[in-house]
Formats: sequence, structure tokens, C-alpha cells
Amino acid sequence: METISDTLRSTRPLFVTYARADRELVVGLRSGLQRLRHEVWLDDRLTVGEVWWAEITRQIRQCEAMVVAVSPALLESQASTVERDYAIKLGKVLLPVCLRPVNTELLPPDLAPLQLVDYCNPGPDAAFELADALANLPRSPKLPDPLPPPPAIPMSYLTSLSARVRAPSLTLDDQLVLVSKLRASLAKETERKTALELLRIL
Repeated sequence: METISDTLRSTRPLFVTYARADRELVVGLRSGLQRLRHEVWLDDRLTVGEVWWAEITRQIRQCEAMVVAVSPALLESQASTVERDYAIKLGKVLLPVCLRPVNTELLPPDLAPLQLVDYCNPGPDAAFELADALANLPRSPKLPDPLPPPPAIPMSYLTSLSARVRAPSLTLDDQLVLVSKLRASLAKETERKTALELLRIL
């Protein structure tokens, strides 16, 4: 029979992947995971450079499992998609934890078959469900040898639009295309601020 001390010894280093729009909720999730005595690595910087991306991929290699903070914003996060894809290639176990309600039919293929932990309303029930999921999470296998190459730094398509907006000259057709694409970005909370700034520049 497993004792409390056995459970504490079974704790593991965890990597949390999330969408920037959910940062405050993810900080709360990290606190909950730490109270369960897990080591939690969270990328809480606002920008990702080459050196920082190398640290992210290193942490993914070192983690025992990847906690996926599921939300509508996560479904549009290119960075999280790249992180999860790399984790899967390494054989890491994924644990999806729902922070905001989502339509499960819209979940990507890597998350759709997995059981979601409902953490939309943090409290005793959610905490017990999270603890139970972690206790029963299978161990990740040893890293493959050779290792798959680390992914390139994920770049939002707004980055490429930024370069086009700042071009020395733009035809009328070019301007109309840019305005159309930036207008679509205004509807996305995670991209609205950047899209407004690019529209101002344009």
C-alpha cells in the first residue's frame, strides 16, 4: 500500500507549456504543482531569443513530463505547439490541464486522445484530481539516442508581417493584403496589441 512518503518520493520535474494570455492562471497552477512537491519549470519571460530558446529545449529534455495548460489561447499558440512536438519526439509524457473551458472537439491531435484534468475552478476537488493524475502518470522513457534535432525558434507570422510593413515601398495591393491580415489578427486577444502597432506603422 502506497504511503504519503511514497507519493512524495514519486514527485518529478515538470515543464509547463502555455499561452501568454494565460500567464496569471499558469502561475497559480505552478503554485499548486509545487505544493504537491513537484519541481516546476516555467518560461515566464515575455520574449524568446536564441539563448533562451536553447534553455527551453534543454528543460524539455530534462523534464519527466510536460504539463499542458489548455485554454482557447493555447490552441493558437505556435510556441506551445513546437514545444509539445519536441517533447513527443523525445518520448515525454503529456498531461493536459484545462485552465479555461475549451471545446474538446477543437483539441489538436496530440491532446485530443488524452484525459483532461479540469483546473478551471481551482479548489480541493481540482487539487485532488490534479494530484491523482500526477500520481498515476506513467514515467517518460529514457531519451532517444541519437537525440532528435531541437526545433527552430517559433516565430509568429506577425513577425514576417512586421518586416513587410516596414518595407521601403509598398504597392496598393501589398497594402490591402497587409491590412486584411492585420485586421484578422485584431480578433485574437493574444495578437491584438501587436496588430494595432503594425497598423499604426503601416
